[in-house]
Amino acid sequence: MSTLDPTSSEARPELTTRLSASKRTAAKSIVTRLGSSPMPSGLTRREAQILPWLATDLSYAEIAVHFGYSPHYARMLAQRLLRKLGVTSRPAVVARWLRPEAFPATVSRLSKRLP
Repeated sequence: MSTLDPTSSEARPELTTRLSASKRTAAKSIVTRLGSSPMPSGLTRREAQILPWLATDLSYAEIAVHFGYSPHYARMLAQRLLRKLGVTSRPAVVARWLRPEAFPATVSRLSKRLP
């Protein structure tokens, strides 16, 4: 398990111009609370960066602006997370991350596949 700071200085200033202050504050609050949770093993650095942001109501385009990615790349990272964790939705990714004991079959399958 690794920890990354999803609110790090990698954030882009364009995000502030595209989001309302209340939406930005709500998203950062969620990410800050979830960011202290250990990441599942086997994720790339970028997958781990966007994982907490999937819990917000931000679109892939808004998440992409935050990290300086294209919307297509942000969506692709999210789809890889869905596949790796064996789920079909953004809320399920977050649930699987925060409560892996509730999904033992997928966790064991993932750990067998990854070094």
